[in-house]
Amino acid sequence: MSAGDDRTLRLWDAASGAALAVLYGHEGWVQSCAFLPDGTRIASAGGDRTLRLWDLANGREILIVRMFTAGKWATIDRLNNRLVEAGGDAWRWLRWVLPTPGGPLPLPAEVFGPLPAPKWLFGSAGQP
Repeated sequence: MSAGDDRTLRLWDAASGAALAVLYGHEGWVQSCAFLPDGTRIASAGGDRTLRLWDLANGREILIVRMFTAGKWATIDRLNNRLVEAGGDAWRWLRWVLPTPGGPLPLPAEVFGPLPAPKWLFGSAGQP
């Protein structure tokens, strides 16, 4: 496996040297990659400030963790097109993306109404 500045991950046949698959998704150069211990998935990190988890069976992204600025992140479930979690004030950078014939159309997160107030899962009196 290799990570490249062409924004891809490549899987190689060790015996022949032939490329078996090219995984696309990063929006910047791919800085590192590793097989998960079970051998069914790959984790990659890129210059686009994302960590991505890939399914080797079909080459699809399973999960994306986006890092914004210090203390801000969002985890996105690509298979179900949903936000899993967001930290800090990362919601300010999140957008709805509508597929259109002319390409993806980003819309502000608030396009379908105001965002809900955050709910703390731990602590008391609304504090983390």
